Amino acid sequence: MAGCLVLRLNQEVLIEVVTFKKLKDNAENDEKNAEVEYNDRLISLIKHIHDHLVLMKQSQCCTLVSIPVDFCYLLSLELLIDLVIIFSDQTHERAYVRKWLDLGLIICLKRRQTL
Repeated sequence: MAGCLVLRLNQEVLIEVVTFKKLKDNAENDEKNAEVEYNDRLISLIKHIHDHLVLMKQSQCCTLVSIPVDFCYLLSLELLIDLVIIFSDQTHERAYVRKWLDLGLIICLKRRQTL
């Protein structure tokens, strides 16, 4: 399972988290403990990358145009424009919710529930 992850966009990072969570769930179902631990470590690493991207983008966004951090969307790390609220009372950018669903990703990252 050696390969190269190209994670340029925040959304790509989040997609990888979902992918490895699915792999981890499959390994748990098959009782493959070593695979579960491996995927858990990858998920932690990718989440760390995500957190770093968020901090970098927020500092750039807020410094350049004085936008409060709360107005930057977590997926795109850009200014929120067209807000929607999903079933779990979370606010999202409409275009990114559509992209997420178009990619076949139907799991809420925070609540782990089907959208």
